[in-house]
Amino acid sequence: MTGYALRKCFLSNFGIKISFGTLYPRLRYFEKLGVVKTTTLSQLGRTRGIQYELTTKGEADLKMALR
Repeated sequence: MTGYALRKCFLSNFGIKISFGTLYPRLRYFEKLGVVKTTTLSQLGRTRGIQYELTTKGEADLKMALR
């Protein structure tokens, strides 16, 4: 999901309002840790955004944290 969609999800599901200035640096940090991977979305040669997805390591870390 994109950062924008992730922000909306946090607000609608958990009532947590996260600023973009907080969200995107955290996503970049998670990418450096290898728990999130990014895919650039494009349409007609134009960048439409970045999609974030949990990696296998990210899924394992999340399951461990939820225990």
